[in-house]
Amino acid sequence: MPYNRVNSSSSSRPDGKMIRRGGCGQNFVWWLLFFAMFGFGIWLLLFNKPSLEITNQGFVKDQAYLELGFLGLTDELALPLARGLVFKNTSDHSVTLCLGKDQHCDLKATGPQLLQGSGITIGAHQEREITVKAEGKYPITIQTMGGTIPAHVNMLLDAAKGSTSDG
Repeated sequence: MPYNRVNSSSSSRPDGKMIRRGGCGQNFVWWLLFFAMFGFGIWLLLFNKPSLEITNQGFVKDQAYLELGFLGLTDELALPLARGLVFKNTSDHSVTLCLGKDQHCDLKATGPQLLQGSGITIGAHQEREITVKAEGKYPITIQTMGGTIPAHVNMLLDAAKGSTSDG
């Protein structure tokens, strides 16, 4: 007697044709959609960083808001997540950025580590990412710009905690 495999995911109709019900691929599309959305969320969290542009005239914006992420169920039980911010130098000169005002670095200012002290230099047509770990209002100035004085040398970076609750 030949071996007859019984397929639990199908049955026969009165006319003898098989009806397929479900099977292992039934939820494949839903799982695929779930993982695609999960992957997109991870990409947004890790790789989609806000940016600020610097042109030959200096900062494009005089202030920027950066919402810091917090991981937790409530505001009281939240762990801070550092947030990256990219400075895009589209000018024709190297630019030195630091915490301070009117082209003077405040050597005692606290804030993003790369902007402390004498700051960072970004080459012409290059980008540099800084990490913001704590809430605060950080005045940033262009200390030097290839020997020129741009019109917009100051900007204020306002880093604030995003709410973890809906209220």
